[in-house]
Amino acid sequence: MNKTILGILVFFIVIGVVCYVPIYHNVQLNKFANQLDDIDFPEDVEIVDRVKICGKLAGNGNALDYFACVLVQTSEEQAVLERLLNESDIVQAGNSDKVCRYREVVPVHAASLESRFIEHETVEFEALEKETSFLGYYALIIYDGGYEPLWDLRGH
Repeated sequence: MNKTILGILVFFIVIGVVCYVPIYHNVQLNKFANQLDDIDFPEDVEIVDRVKICGKLAGNGNALDYFACVLVQTSEEQAVLERLLNESDIVQAGNSDKVCRYREVVPVHAASLESRFIEHETVEFEALEKETSFLGYYALIIYDGGYEPLWDLRGH
């Protein structure tokens, strides 16, 4: 009887840990992505869409990557957006003591986004599905990766 109870207890502990790890990574992703909302955009910059992804996004092997971007429409030049993004206090997803190095501002030419940070996923902007002119649309991207996925299958 004791072995049965111990077996059931171990089963539920393992299931609990397996379920907890992806939830933990989702919380980390939300914290990481929410940093883009802290950027002080000029008045003529409109946030159109947001995308955040956690998983194996680039490269080989087992690792967990965090990707977040905001799609903006503006009359500002790309250089202004790059300066805003680079001057913001964005920290890494897994280590809030270190500055996030991987930032990018990409002009958007279609409803799908192409970025050097994404090889294994596709980013689609729902707000641009019916759009025909992409003038003034930019994606402001932050990326952090290479974390141990533990039991999160998205990193394998």
